[in-house]
Amino acid sequence: MHTYTQSGSYAVELQAIVCSDTLIYRQTVVVVAVGLNPNFQPEVWTISPNPAKDQTTFGYNLDDDQTAQLTLYDLTGRLMHQTTIKGTGTYTLQTNTFTNGLYLYTISNNQGVIYRNRLTIVK
Repeated sequence: MHTYTQSGSYAVELQAIVCSDTLIYRQTVVVVAVGLNPNFQPEVWTISPNPAKDQTTFGYNLDDDQTAQLTLYDLTGRLMHQTTIKGTGTYTLQTNTFTNGLYLYTISNNQGVIYRNRLTIVK
């Protein structure tokens, strides 16, 4: 087991040696950080409803001229949705085409991740 300190793609290798035989298994894994930003201010970011069925709405409060990316991943790290948000407002995501499960979302700008959390989808 290994703990990664940052999100990203990593090459992982498992090597097993039995007697004189060596087996090597290589795979690329995608790591998505799931911890909460310690500077998170609850009044700045909202998501409702969560759990979501057909849609959910993200509320955000950035500086007027600031843009950010809202990105949604499944638990394998696969990109499911991405959009650009700006200033203060809301963004409604249609979730009726997603399967039941837990998803991770991030809000990031050119300096990195501003906030991250999870979204549960239930039908």
